[in-house]
Amino acid sequence: MKRFFKNTLILCQLLMALVAHAQNPSRYNQYLFNQSFVNPAYAGYRQGIGGDAYFRRQWMGLDGSPTTMGIAVDGAIPAANLGIGFQGFTDKIGVQSTTGAQLNLSYQLRLGDYRYLSFGVGGGFLQNTFDVGELDPGNVEDPILGAGLDNSIQPDINVGLFYFSEYNYLGLSVSHALATVLKPDESSFAQVLTPQMNLTGGILLDVGETLSFVPSFFYRDDFENFASVDVNGTFAFMDVFWLGAGYRTSLKLPWNKDQQIQQDFSSLIGQIKFYFLDQVRVGYVFDYGLKGSNQRNFSSHEVSVGFILPARSSRDDMLRLF
Repeated sequence: MKRFFKNTLILCQLLMALVAHAQNPSRYNQYLFNQSFVNPAYAGYRQGIGGDAYFRRQWMGLDGSPTTMGIAVDGAIPAANLGIGFQGFTDKIGVQSTTGAQLNLSYQLRLGDYRYLSFGVGGGFLQNTFDVGELDPGNVEDPILGAGLDNSIQPDINVGLFYFSEYNYLGLSVSHALATVLKPDESSFAQVLTPQMNLTGGILLDVGETLSFVPSFFYRDDFENFASVDVNGTFAFMDVFWLGAGYRTSLKLPWNKDQQIQQDFSSLIGQIKFYFLDQVRVGYVFDYGLKGSNQRNFSSHEVSVGFILPARSSRDDMLRLF
């Protein structure tokens, strides 16, 4: 019983911090592998048919810690310069879970040789579930919590731009674009969403004939809570074996509101991935919290698999890195 209350208290503190951040690190890590999780304009970028799936376990060692699973599939319609994609995910932390699905559509405008600007929009839904039945603090009934399940479903809209060339990319998107209009019922346990800006960028630097270096960044801000930025550097060996590291930290900017919940945080990130037969990718991401909501130094682990059809054709294929 004592352990239950201790873990519940810790989990509640972390959950409150996570909600205050209004961010989901598991899906954000996926920008290293598939940016359609944060930008609908990415759909169709890989020209062929691409798919990704991932599983993440956050804050290892804590009962009820967050787990996340997600899938994404996208393809191109070259004759119409269109891309189409689908993604779905489920998050669970303690007694609360969120399931979402989204359909993405993009249009690619050619600006020149190997230079494109893609416009994208994604629409879907979020389902939030609060399972009071999973709470067991000595089987004591609480009239405030009630009993059973509380479900809510809310629409969700994302929009984005994605510029890419043979050696660099830059993406700008807004998640929950209509959150200020599509507000959930205050009596439900639905998430209170706020529009969030996502900015990504990266560049390919050839170090040698068989070695490349790809620095990248990911900035996100909902203009209320602390902003967050990831800075990553990845080495690609013969475009088969990738090894990289990164740093994630919060930013207190003038327009960010002061919050009662501590939002100052930072983490170290490590990643590794392999390509097989130029079609299949297997990746692993490791997070280690340094401070803030991760101040107890909990680690997080994530595995990801993906495919591209048809296979990448050559080392000079601009689709090989982003």
